[in-house]
Amino acid sequence: MIFVFLLVLLACILSFIVTFFSTKWVIKEAPIRGFTGKDINKPDKREVAQLGGIGILAGFVAGAFTLMISDSRSQEIIPAILLSALLIGFLGIVDDVFNVRQSLRAFLPVAAAVPLSLFSLGHSVISIPF
Repeated sequence: MIFVFLLVLLACILSFIVTFFSTKWVIKEAPIRGFTGKDINKPDKREVAQLGGIGILAGFVAGAFTLMISDSRSQEIIPAILLSALLIGFLGIVDDVFNVRQSLRAFLPVAAAVPLSLFSLGHSVISIPF
């Protein structure tokens, strides 16, 4: 039991570290490459970096890979979770770059949920993989 706790703790720490450093890198590089937008929530409407979800997605993938490598029980569900998360991340990048219509933004995540839905066929119990 303590071993599983340590594996989950390791995955969380690694995920935090990767998210922290990759987000800092994205915030530094995005304005250089022209990926900025107005922060409509600030009074001065200053320019801020876009594509911040890449750093969060990188941390999520690092933590998921750590769990997948270290825990054989989670090797079945984690690929489906990763595929769905990467599809959502890809949709976020496409939206940031091409400014997708709001009507498409509402329905495209349904397509990203397909891998999780296919994995869930025949499972009637929800369980946590650790």
